[in-house]
Amino acid sequence: RFLAAYPELSVRLTASDRLIDMVDEGVDVMLRIGELADSALVSRSIFSNRYICAAAPSFIARHGRPQHPDDLDRLPCLNFVYPKARQIRPWAFQQDGRPFTATPRGVVAMDHVDSLIAMAVQGGGVVQHLTVSLIAPLHSGALVALLEPWQAAGPDVAVLYPQRHQRAAKIKVFVDFVEDLFRNAAASWRPSA
Repeated sequence: RFLAAYPELSVRLTASDRLIDMVDEGVDVMLRIGELADSALVSRSIFSNRYICAAAPSFIARHGRPQHPDDLDRLPCLNFVYPKARQIRPWAFQQDGRPFTATPRGVVAMDHVDSLIAMAVQGGGVVQHLTVSLIAPLHSGALVALLEPWQAAGPDVAVLYPQRHQRAAKIKVFVDFVEDLFRNAAASWRPSA
């Protein structure tokens, strides 16, 4: 849709968890999830994430629905491993506005979010990931949100660009387009809490 609306522009994309120097690498716009170190970049939050537990309807039919994060210890869970540290990411929850973490027993642990979500869609276990990663399978019904009263706030998605690009028309239209994509995605599935 973006290129159809702006055929005079071109887009070159890179997907990476690597921290980059946008100026040195010639990057005009970056999407980032998480806290940004003190920076001279312009940052605009475009999406608020939550940590959502989810499983396939077939999994829930076989194993039941957990009512409390402690119930996850009796269920096969699909854990995310931080790529560099090789540590399992604890699952984030909140109770009465107070955040806490737990690391449920896992049957699989890996550093590829999309593969873990695909396993969950196939009925392989419970996952916990950010809203941005789960919107599509939740919206389609391939996954069902679990433990909704326990959902914790996650890191925002932000769009970043160097100060010198702040007034560039091509940057403005692209940032507005991306913000609209995220707004529409959020409207397609409203999280609880």
